[in-house]
Amino acid sequence: MNRGLRTSQRRTTRANGGDLSRAALRVAAAILIVVVASLPALAGDDPQPASLTSRVIDEAGKPVARATVVVAVAGSQVVITNGEVRNDGGFHVTAVTDEAGRFVFPTQKGDMWFAVTHPTGYAEVKCSRQAVPESIKLAPWLRVEGTYLVARKPQANVRLRLNRTMMNVGGQKVTWIIWQSLVHTDANGRFVFDRALPGLTSIERNLSFNGNQGATEVASGTRIQTRLTAGRTTHIDFGASGRPVIGKLQHAADLKHETAWNFAYVNVTPLVHLFQAPSFGATVDREGNFSINDVPPGEYVLQVNFIKNPFEEGAGEHLAAHRFTVPEINEKLAQRPVDLGVLTLQPGGRLRVMAAPPAKN
Repeated sequence: MNRGLRTSQRRTTRANGGDLSRAALRVAAAILIVVVASLPALAGDDPQPASLTSRVIDEAGKPVARATVVVAVAGSQVVITNGEVRNDGGFHVTAVTDEAGRFVFPTQKGDMWFAVTHPTGYAEVKCSRQAVPESIKLAPWLRVEGTYLVARKPQANVRLRLNRTMMNVGGQKVTWIIWQSLVHTDANGRFVFDRALPGLTSIERNLSFNGNQGATEVASGTRIQTRLTAGRTTHIDFGASGRPVIGKLQHAADLKHETAWNFAYVNVTPLVHLFQAPSFGATVDREGNFSINDVPPGEYVLQVNFIKNPFEEGAGEHLAAHRFTVPEINEKLAQRPVDLGVLTLQPGGRLRVMAAPPAKN
C-alpha cells in the first residue's frame, strides 16, 4: 500500500516536473523574442538600410541626368562656385544622378541637406534619414546683369563676385552652404551672372590678396547687397554716381617695425545701414595711400585692418572707426575728391573712435 502510494507520488512528481520544464522553456523563448526585438529600441537607434536613394526632376517632372548632388550634414561646409561643387568643403557626400535622375548615398545620422546643381537649375532641400523625399525638383537659375563704371566710365576685365548670403543651419554644429559666382566684365564694362539664387545676395568687385605677398593690386571696389526674386532678372549699375575719397594711412606712433601696407584693407560702410546702400573696400599702396571710387553723398565709417598680421602677436595695427562725410556737389565737379588727410593707426589692442574731420569740398 505504502509502496503503491510512493510509486504514485513519484510518477506524479515526474509528470508535474516535465510540464513545468516545458512551460519554463516556452516562457524563456517568449522573453528572448521580446528582448531581441527590443534591442534596436534599447540601443536608441532604428534599423536603417546602408544606403538611401532619391531622384532629381525638372519643373515638368522629367528626370534630370548628370546633376551633381551634395549631401551635407551637421558640420559640413559646401562651396558651390559658378554652379560647380568645390572639393575643399569636407564632411559631405557627392553623387551624380543617372539617366533616370536617381542617385544613391550612404545613410547619414541626423538631419541633412541636399544641394543640387545642374546647368538647367538648382535645388536645396532639408530632410532626415527617416524622411528622404522621393524626388527633388530643380528651380531655374536667376540672372543678374549690369555695368561696372568708375568715374562714369565702363571698366573692362574687372572681376566681380556674387555671394548668396550663407545659410546657417543647426545648433553648435552648423551646416554652411555657400553659393557664389565669379565673372569678369567685358570690353564695355558689362557683366552677367547667369547662375544666381533668390534671396539676400551681395555683389562686389573682388579684390585679390595673396597669402604671402598681400594685395595683388592697388584698387577699390564697391559692394552692394540686394534681394533677388525668383523669375526676375536683376539689373545693377556700379559707379553711376559718387565721388572719389582719398587718404593716407600713417603707422601707429612709436612703432618699431615697418608697416606692411600690402596687407592693409580699408573698409567703408554707411553710418546708417540702408538696404542696397553701397559699401566699399580698398587696398593700399606701399606708402599707405588709398583711393575709393564713386562714394555717394552721405555719412560713412572707415575702418582699417590687416588681412594677415605679419608681425608678432599683439603687435598689429588697426583703425577702429573714422567717421567722415561726402557732401553733395554739382555733377560737373563730381570727380573732385574728398580728402581725408593723414589717418594714424592705433597699436593692437587699443580701440579708439576718432572724431569726424570737417568735410572738404
